[in-house]
Amino acid sequence: MELESGTESRHLGRIIIDDIYHSLKKHRYSETGKDFNVNFLCDTQPIGGLTDKSLSVSLISPFCENYDQYNQSKCTLDSTEDNGIILIHLPEDDKLSSEIRIYLQTDKYISRKNDGNPEVQQILRNRKDENQERKTRIVEAVKEMLADSEYYINGQKFDPGTDEAQKALAGAMDYLVENTYKKMAYIEHPCSDPQKEIQSILKKDDITGDLVNLNVAENNPRAITEVRDYISNCSASSLQMLVDSLIRDRYGSRPYGWNEWETLLILVKLFVAGEIQFINNNGVVKKEDLSELVVRKVSNWKKLTIKQRKKVDTEKIESVRKLGQSLFSEMGPDKEDALVEFYRNHFQTWEEDLKGYEKLAETGFYPGADTISDGITLCRKILIANENFDFISRIAENRDDLLDFADEYHEVNNFYSTQIKVWDKLRNAKARFSINKSMLDKNPDAQTALTRMNEILEAPEPYSIIKEGDDLINTVDKINSDLLKKKREKLSKYIGALTKELRSKGESLECDEEIIKSSQKSLVGFKEKASDEGSISNIQYFKNEANKAFKRELKRMADSQDKPGAETKVKEMKVVKPAALNKKVFLETEADVDDFVNVVENELKQAIKDGKRIMIE
Repeated sequence: MELESGTESRHLGRIIIDDIYHSLKKHRYSETGKDFNVNFLCDTQPIGGLTDKSLSVSLISPFCENYDQYNQSKCTLDSTEDNGIILIHLPEDDKLSSEIRIYLQTDKYISRKNDGNPEVQQILRNRKDENQERKTRIVEAVKEMLADSEYYINGQKFDPGTDEAQKALAGAMDYLVENTYKKMAYIEHPCSDPQKEIQSILKKDDITGDLVNLNVAENNPRAITEVRDYISNCSASSLQMLVDSLIRDRYGSRPYGWNEWETLLILVKLFVAGEIQFINNNGVVKKEDLSELVVRKVSNWKKLTIKQRKKVDTEKIESVRKLGQSLFSEMGPDKEDALVEFYRNHFQTWEEDLKGYEKLAETGFYPGADTISDGITLCRKILIANENFDFISRIAENRDDLLDFADEYHEVNNFYSTQIKVWDKLRNAKARFSINKSMLDKNPDAQTALTRMNEILEAPEPYSIIKEGDDLINTVDKINSDLLKKKREKLSKYIGALTKELRSKGESLECDEEIIKSSQKSLVGFKEKASDEGSISNIQYFKNEANKAFKRELKRMADSQDKPGAETKVKEMKVVKPAALNKKVFLETEADVDDFVNVVENELKQAIKDGKRIMIE
């Protein structure tokens, strides 16, 4: 029964890989513990899938079409392919080759001849059993073949030093790694537990000593230099450096072959030494967040990038450090990271405070809107910088603006923290006094105080004059209270006269006591309203309303006694204010006095002539 081309080679390859190498897919390098993927080929045909950046083992068997050409020179040359492979040249064995062909032909026959005939089925079972025994013989024969095979690795003939197939392959793979991963030895002091070491480094608050001295032997300085130079070159060319690509593709393959966690440990040491930054979503990763990102979630390696950190010169750091004394009354730390954190915390506090004040200033009732807006813009201009170099440079570039704003911030902050209470008192007082402004303006002291209050409330930067507020309020309040008191007293006197008149008239009409008291009570209510009224004009309004009520009550009493029109006998009251009749500010001569007396006398006589009653105010 004919077999397809290459069937023998594929089957031999499967026997070697599955039955002898036990389906080997990875090789762990004995020196570093790094795992390498393994690819197998038999007679140049892949056995199983192929993966990139793997160790390759090429088996050349007597089934190969060009087997006769594989002399020592060709084997040596072919072992240099793909930067170095393991080539195993299997010796000729006619008996084994025949056994493999018979095995494959029998297996093919058994799979096709199954028509349900009992005799045929018995024959097939017998053939299958025989073939299984043949398979066992083939496996043992292949082991012997491997023991007699020649090994070639990266242009060199290799002696495995053992007839045991698995040990021979492991030794060959270690030799391949050692001779093709030329820079693996840069990791001279591998860490026994790099993951634990990374977490330990990132937990330390103060990184000092050998940890930041990357030239000591324990830090593998050759490897450190290799990574540092590569990062520097990529940065100079503006090339993106993905953590996963650095660890797995560059330093996990030839000529490095470094353990993935060893490479990450190197990156972390460069990080804590201040030479590189980890970037996540365009933001710089903080030290306290790095362990979670790179150790506990390896999937994040594909999201994180590396960026070379620009160094800030010591003169600029010292200058910015001293600036803190002028801005915040305390000098900043002398370490770059600590200095950035110091300023970031202060500017964030400024921004948060100003954003809170901005809401009040935008109402138009509170000062500092422009200053607050400018301050927020200034803070954001600096806080937007993610990298230390950019952050500190922005502070230095905006030094003068920061110094100018620092004083303004302290004024604004003091206003909204403490002075705002006086400010609100001023605003409320102005609103309260405005209803009596026409009367208050007649008093020089009140007018002056009101004018000053208005100047303070309209000043764009009133911070230094707000302290005058309490005295100004007290001045106007006293005058205002006196005016209200006098108005209330006059109203009380006026209503007293009206209620007295109501009783007199009620008694003359012989009204019941209950009706008289009810009429009087309707007038007393206006006096009660005026007791807590702050408007002088409203008190005057109550007086007018009281007069109207007086007339209504007179009519009601007259009607209750069936004497309509009796209320008209009550004379109308006229209030005379002598001071209002004076045309001069001062009376300086006897003639002035005579003129004033004549005017008052004429006013009073005319009221009597008109049939009115007179009340003097």
